[in-house]
Amino acid sequence: MNGHGSWAVRAAVWIAVLGGCSASRAVSPLGKGNTAITTSMGGPVVSYAGVPLPVPIGSVGAAHGVSDRTNIYGSFYWTPVLLFGIPGADLGVATELFGPMGARPRLMAGATTHVFFGDTAAGDPRGGVRVFPDLSAIGSWPIGPQDRSTVWTGLDLLVQTAAPADVFLSPLVGAEVRPGRVGLRAELKWLAATVDNLQGVPDWYGIGHRGALSLQLGVDIHLGDAGRAPGKGGA
Repeated sequence: MNGHGSWAVRAAVWIAVLGGCSASRAVSPLGKGNTAITTSMGGPVVSYAGVPLPVPIGSVGAAHGVSDRTNIYGSFYWTPVLLFGIPGADLGVATELFGPMGARPRLMAGATTHVFFGDTAAGDPRGGVRVFPDLSAIGSWPIGPQDRSTVWTGLDLLVQTAAPADVFLSPLVGAEVRPGRVGLRAELKWLAATVDNLQGVPDWYGIGHRGALSLQLGVDIHLGDAGRAPGKGGA
């Protein structure tokens, strides 16, 4: 695959590697039967004519609590379609391994599958399907009134299954302020932190010429019991 098609495949790889297109959703349980609408916008910071600008990667989706400790979720990446002609989506599950106690954080483990449907732009070569498994471990601390706001840190591991196979590690920190049914999120991630970014196109802003820094902002609308704190049987 070459020309526009090969560029589209490289774009799909970086879309998936650089943040998974959305803020972390494996942060805290929603509670059994509760549902949330999730949105996010943001992405890696690149140099455009010497000016640092974030790539605007947007997603919209939903999450649902199948038990008091486990969520399922999925989302559609809408801006990659507009920017690159590459539709994408994800589906995942996250479960609480143990809850917070004192200074000890809640620990959530998540598994997500990202799928990109090749290249929808006109002309040859035609695109294919790319699948990216993604694992995460997130430690979070509930804060504020009724413990309904949250701060977290964690590690994301994304696998590139297509040749050349590779693994990308991304440490992250984030916070959500949730006074009611609406939660406002911000997450900073060091994407592909072990990858040399001096050889890449475009020019990514990373740390020590490694990976890329990414900022994701999100709004979640909780449709369940807003009167309970996350992970305590509520949304």
